[in-house]
Amino acid sequence: MKEKLDKKKAKQIIYETAKRLFFEKGYEVGSRQIAKEAGVSQALITYHFGSKRNIGIQVLKEDYRVQASYLKYFVDPKEEPLFFIINFQNMTMRIREHDPRMASFITGVMKEDLLEESIYEGNQAEIFEALVREMPANGYSFEKNYKLALGTIFGIQRSLQWKINQGFDLTYAECFDYVVRSFNFALNLNFTEAEIQDMIEQSNRMVDQLFERYPQLLDTDQYLVVQNMGSDS
Repeated sequence: MKEKLDKKKAKQIIYETAKRLFFEKGYEVGSRQIAKEAGVSQALITYHFGSKRNIGIQVLKEDYRVQASYLKYFVDPKEEPLFFIINFQNMTMRIREHDPRMASFITGVMKEDLLEESIYEGNQAEIFEALVREMPANGYSFEKNYKLALGTIFGIQRSLQWKINQGFDLTYAECFDYVVRSFNFALNLNFTEAEIQDMIEQSNRMVDQLFERYPQLLDTDQYLVVQNMGSDS
């Protein structure tokens, strides 16, 4: 029993150490440094997670779980899946704007398409699957539409984040506006300009209220990095 508890504890220490380093130094931090800081061998990281990539995916999934747990107080993902995921996107943009460490981490994971991978593994999958099933028939299979939609939405986000990092004259508010439009295109929603603007305004009001009630969500140290239980067992 003690051996099993020790293994579980070692896995958690590796995860929490990697997560802290991702936000302190960026996702580019190597497995060797993670192992050194955690006081374990690199072999143990491979044993528990396979690769640093898998730890990054777990961090993204935890980030979504925490943010979604608060967002659900404002909108039901089962009743309004599109509005829920749009508001989550708005939240992530605001957090990146307020906390450069999150922007740095997201930039790093975007280089390896971990955002899409975290969804394929279950993070937000139910919501995106529901949205893709509601798409008008276009002759493509569900799987093809699913991958094309995610590739389009997160490909655009990747490009926008890199533009911001390069000093391009683009605010996160403008970035969110463009992301909403990418959903409209990728999911073939055919919203009018008035409907797009209305959704953006509704989302901004809701997210303003959410952060006013839960300001700790704008600081990764308070809502994510200090979490004690983050990885899936």
